[in-house]
Amino acid sequence: MKSGKNHAEKRREKPSKTAAFLVLRFWLGGNAVASGLSKFAVAVRRFSEDENTGETIVRAAREYSPENYVGVPAREFERLLGDPLIPNWALYAFNYALGPLLILAGTALILGAGTRIALGVLGALFIALSVGLSLTEPSGSAGTLGIYAIAVAAAFFLVDANRFCLSRRF
Repeated sequence: MKSGKNHAEKRREKPSKTAAFLVLRFWLGGNAVASGLSKFAVAVRRFSEDENTGETIVRAAREYSPENYVGVPAREFERLLGDPLIPNWALYAFNYALGPLLILAGTALILGAGTRIALGVLGALFIALSVGLSLTEPSGSAGTLGIYAIAVAAAFFLVDANRFCLSRRF
């Protein structure tokens, strides 16, 4: 004899899990997209003159362009080049793919398209970034990336409550 809850009972108990998963999905996806886009940005100063006072006004802005792309910051990239634990070809490939992968996985997560795949990609990226940071700065920002990895793990626990998405299978 099968004991357990029928489909209607399971559906009634999921609203809080669905809400929790949506929070994780949008938070992780939004941060991934923003981080990916920031790889294509450069800070610029814009100068203008105030019409009333004639004073020069300096405004900070960001310009986004493929020509501005920097996947791994130059300082960390230089520190990791030649490291025996990371082959140079892998570092170059990671540097090239990091921004686009963050944007693609984040967008997929926000849309709910291939959610499990997107979570897997983000989890792998956060682990790789954490390892790389640990090699360059042992007491640095790797802990922050650990929070993202924990959020991905939590999202995997709640992924069955995925709603408001384009696909639930992957």
